[in-house]
Amino acid sequence: VPVRQNKLLPKVAKSPIDAIDILKTMLVEASSHHAKALAPLNKNELAAIMNESHKIFCAQVRSGHTVEMRGRAMYLIDCMEKINKSELYEAGESILSVLHPETLKQLANIDFDSLQKVRIGDNQEVGIISCEAGDILIGPKSRTVWELDKYPDACCILDLGGDDVYREGSCVL
Repeated sequence: VPVRQNKLLPKVAKSPIDAIDILKTMLVEASSHHAKALAPLNKNELAAIMNESHKIFCAQVRSGHTVEMRGRAMYLIDCMEKINKSELYEAGESILSVLHPETLKQLANIDFDSLQKVRIGDNQEVGIISCEAGDILIGPKSRTVWELDKYPDACCILDLGGDDVYREGSCVL
């Protein structure tokens, strides 16, 4: 784990607009670090990690610590060892900037009615804010059902009501 002695304290939002700006900045920074973390992998290695990890390390495991396809598991582990862990750590640390309690409070106070809207799923209306990292989708205070695979451009979903349903969604690396 890298040691960062000169790390600046995260900016604290004083308004919902500040909170959105902090969120956008965080998403761009995290996305950039994430891309750098995965840069050592070629397309085949990345595809193998994305498509096979769950099956090899979870679904097929019957006895806690033993995997059935040891050769393929070793290949996946070798691929994962190529990931730049420092950049992955930096991506995670970037996310911390939005977790200040006051910033979270301001995000919860976003004026949903003032947002640009799009229709999703069963004609549900959600807010959308675009940024360099992708789209931020914002559900209303009422219950929203999200089918995550239908939003390939989404990089973040905010649930203002706290009662949303998230259906199966793939993990994108």
